[in-house]
Amino acid sequence: MIRFWCGLLMVLALTACHDDDDQSQAPMERSRPSVTLLTSINGVGDNGYNDCILNGLFKFYEQTGVVAQLHSPTNMADAERFYREWLASNANTDSVVLILGSSAYEQMARQVPTGLKGKGSRVLLLESSAAIDGVNTVAIDRYGACYLAGVLLGSSPSYILAAAPGFPEIERAIAGYKDGHAAHQTTEHPVAVDYLANGEEGFAMPDSAYHVMKQRIISQTSDDLSSIVYIETVLPLLGGSGIGAMKAMSDYEINGGLMVGMDTDRSGQSSCIPFSVVIHIDDILFDYLTEWRNGKPWATTQTKGLEEQATEIKFTPNYVFSSLAELYNKDYSTTLFTQKAEQYREEAIAKEKSTRQSQ
Repeated sequence: MIRFWCGLLMVLALTACHDDDDQSQAPMERSRPSVTLLTSINGVGDNGYNDCILNGLFKFYEQTGVVAQLHSPTNMADAERFYREWLASNANTDSVVLILGSSAYEQMARQVPTGLKGKGSRVLLLESSAAIDGVNTVAIDRYGACYLAGVLLGSSPSYILAAAPGFPEIERAIAGYKDGHAAHQTTEHPVAVDYLANGEEGFAMPDSAYHVMKQRIISQTSDDLSSIVYIETVLPLLGGSGIGAMKAMSDYEINGGLMVGMDTDRSGQSSCIPFSVVIHIDDILFDYLTEWRNGKPWATTQTKGLEEQATEIKFTPNYVFSSLAELYNKDYSTTLFTQKAEQYREEAIAKEKSTRQSQ
């Protein structure tokens, strides 16, 4: 973690990311290679997906010395302004890359022509499988990993709190979890789904996520929050807002809920988390940038999932749920989870591939 934050500070030191001074202007043309990351809105510091992207960027900088820059927009207007300025300033520049760090930028990428003429200059959009002229795209398919999570937790009712509707990566994760949960539950259990907002702002609303989760917990318990009604599993598909949801679960952990860690390994961050759905966006970004540095072309669009090891289930070491679980004759140990994950992994991969092809 110390290494990560030191790296983040180094990246920030090289960046132009303020709206109220001359530093907000797009980077000037330069003769040496450079990489610029346009983060998701207010995405830096989520200790999750966005910081994982930064970790991949810093790893590349650390190994190659290629200049790294960062812009963290406060809203979509700011993001589009920066995107247009970067494209204009680098239209004829060789060997520069812009990383668009969110699927929320897909429409912007479609509407604004890149116009890059420099040798080796590219734009990469994360979390999209769209074919866009002048833009390479890579999508992380969460279906398989979430299918496996649903299999592991099929013995419990589940609640999915997602940032916003309509984002393919979120809808695929929801579908995967529901399908895995339904296929392997011993008795019929519901999977409820709520959305935090209607747009990309849902990824950066941790206070709202805390409030929603608190009310959910209260609704499942007695008025004094002292007795459990049943063990419910929470799947948070929230980006930076997930911090709030996890805090609520930790604050009220006596009430017996479970939460799937999301995006990064959440082991040790809460006693409610038996395992995490990990997204290896840092490794994917590092590989893309390494290929670019070596002069290799990128595929126009790619989708990577469980089979490609872009996602995985990471178990909390020696996890044992509280004695409340004994009331329900349920085993939530790392041993059982690991055994079931090995047993059903190939099934999850097959389902991910078949459902992806049918889209």
